[in-house]
Amino acid sequence: MAPSPPFASSDADNPRAFSERGFIGRLNRMSQVHDTSVIDRLLEPFGRALTPAMARALVDLRAPSEDQDRIDELAEKCNEGSLSAEERAEYEDYIRVIHFLGIVQAKARAILAREPGQP
Repeated sequence: MAPSPPFASSDADNPRAFSERGFIGRLNRMSQVHDTSVIDRLLEPFGRALTPAMARALVDLRAPSEDQDRIDELAEKCNEGSLSAEERAEYEDYIRVIHFLGIVQAKARAILAREPGQP
């Protein structure tokens, strides 16, 4: 059996996602504050190369439920101050990926906003 991809592209695969709700949404909003970061600037050519279809696929990326559950668990432990060193490293890895995806998805949303007939 092939391993599942790290991020599903359908809400049917996981209704909880890297979305605008909850902890992940707060992280995405925080990443938008630093829109002039190095990674944002380095991804600018990537954003310009996105087609509308690719942009829609990126905006629809969702974390598998087991990863979202783990993120929620680590976030709670972090808020309680009870993360082990290993858990903190894992949590920071998730945060880096979420930050990266937030920037990529913001670029994708900008492409879609320029599409005729898009809300």
